Amino acid sequence: EKPTVGWVKFKDTWWEVFVVGSSFWPVANMVNFKYVKPQYRLVYLNVAGLAWNSYLSYQNQRSNVAHPSLEDAETTTTTTTTTTTT
Repeated sequence: EKPTVGWVKFKDTWWEVFVVGSSFWPVANMVNFKYVKPQYRLVYLNVAGLAWNSYLSYQNQRSNVAHPSLEDAETTTTTTTTTTTT
């Protein structure tokens, strides 16, 4: 059976995302609690979350470039699902 698009992307990126996340979030939280004033902590974490989501988006795009056939499979699956459900 052919692996799903999500599974291939997961296998492709999980280790790097895990390592970067294990470095990014502890440092971000340490800075947050040690240096950021309490009234600005939520804003700081929102900015850190934006940076993290940008990184995840970058990883997703990198996976798409590494496996261009996945984009076609994803589009076909979406089209088929949409056609089937309507």
